[in-house]
Amino acid sequence: MISNKNTTLSAVANDNLRKIYFSDKRPWVIAFSGGKDSTLVLQLVYEFFERLEPSQYKPVFILLSDTLVEPPLIKDYIYQTLELI
Repeated sequence: MISNKNTTLSAVANDNLRKIYFSDKRPWVIAFSGGKDSTLVLQLVYEFFERLEPSQYKPVFILLSDTLVEPPLIKDYIYQTLELI
Protein backbone atom coordinates (compact mmCIF):
# COMPACT_ATOMS: atom_id res chain seq x y z
CA MET A 1 0.00 0.00 0.00
CA ILE A 2 1.28 3.45 -0.89
CA SER A 3 1.64 5.58 2.22
CA ASN A 4 2.04 9.00 0.62
CA LYS A 5 1.91 10.77 -2.75
CA ASN A 6 5.70 11.03 -2.98
CA THR A 7 6.27 7.28 -2.87
CA THR A 8 6.83 5.89 -6.34
CA LEU A 9 5.47 2.55 -7.43
CA SER A 10 9.04 1.47 -8.14
CA ALA A 11 10.05 2.24 -4.53
CA VAL A 12 7.05 0.33 -3.21
CA ALA A 13 7.92 -2.64 -5.43
CA ASN A 14 11.54 -2.51 -4.27
CA ASP A 15 10.51 -2.47 -0.60
CA ASN A 16 8.21 -5.44 -1.14
CA LEU A 17 10.89 -7.36 -3.05
CA ARG A 18 13.37 -6.69 -0.24
CA LYS A 19 10.98 -8.01 2.43
CA ILE A 20 10.21 -11.15 0.46
CA TYR A 21 13.80 -11.75 -0.68
CA PHE A 22 15.28 -11.65 2.81
CA SER A 23 12.44 -13.58 4.45
CA ASP A 24 14.07 -16.95 3.68
CA LYS A 25 17.02 -18.63 1.95
CA ARG A 26 15.09 -20.30 -0.87
CA PRO A 27 16.12 -19.51 -4.45
CA TRP A 28 13.79 -17.47 -6.62
CA VAL A 29 12.24 -18.79 -9.81
CA ILE A 30 10.90 -16.21 -12.25
CA ALA A 31 8.80 -17.21 -15.25
CA PHE A 32 9.50 -15.06 -18.30
CA SER A 33 7.31 -15.15 -21.40
CA GLY A 34 8.31 -11.85 -22.99
CA GLY A 35 4.87 -10.37 -22.35
CA LYS A 36 4.29 -7.06 -20.62
CA ASP A 37 3.66 -8.54 -17.17
CA SER A 38 6.63 -10.89 -17.00
CA THR A 39 8.86 -8.23 -18.57
CA LEU A 40 7.91 -5.80 -15.80
CA VAL A 41 8.52 -8.43 -13.10
CA LEU A 42 11.91 -9.27 -14.58
CA GLN A 43 12.83 -5.57 -14.83
CA LEU A 44 11.86 -4.90 -11.21
CA VAL A 45 13.81 -7.92 -9.97
CA TYR A 46 16.81 -6.93 -12.09
CA GLU A 47 16.80 -3.40 -10.67
CA PHE A 48 16.41 -4.82 -7.16
CA PHE A 49 19.51 -7.00 -7.65
CA GLU A 50 21.52 -4.03 -8.89
CA ARG A 51 21.10 -2.49 -5.42
CA LEU A 52 22.30 -5.58 -3.53
CA GLU A 53 25.83 -6.33 -2.44
CA PRO A 54 27.19 -9.53 -4.03
CA SER A 55 27.35 -11.11 -0.56
CA GLN A 56 23.55 -10.80 -0.39
CA TYR A 57 22.88 -12.77 -3.59
CA LYS A 58 21.03 -16.05 -3.59
CA PRO A 59 20.19 -18.16 -6.63
CA VAL A 60 17.64 -16.76 -9.06
CA PHE A 61 16.44 -18.83 -12.00
CA ILE A 62 14.64 -17.37 -14.99
CA LEU A 63 12.42 -19.90 -16.72
CA LEU A 64 11.33 -19.65 -20.31
CA SER A 65 9.11 -22.13 -22.10
CA ASP A 66 9.37 -21.87 -25.87
CA THR A 67 5.93 -23.04 -27.00
CA LEU A 68 6.99 -22.77 -30.65
CA VAL A 69 3.99 -20.53 -31.41
CA GLU A 70 5.54 -17.17 -30.52
CA PRO A 71 5.78 -14.71 -33.40
CA PRO A 72 9.39 -14.30 -34.61
CA LEU A 73 9.56 -10.71 -33.34
CA ILE A 74 8.54 -11.77 -29.80
CA LYS A 75 10.86 -14.77 -29.87
CA ASP A 76 13.78 -12.53 -30.89
CA TYR A 77 12.90 -10.07 -28.10
CA ILE A 78 12.78 -12.86 -25.51
CA TYR A 79 16.16 -14.29 -26.41
CA GLN A 80 17.80 -10.86 -26.73
CA THR A 81 16.50 -9.95 -23.27
CA LEU A 82 17.88 -13.14 -21.75
CA GLU A 83 21.25 -12.55 -23.44
CA LEU A 84 21.47 -9.09 -21.88
CA ILE A 85 20.86 -10.44 -18.39
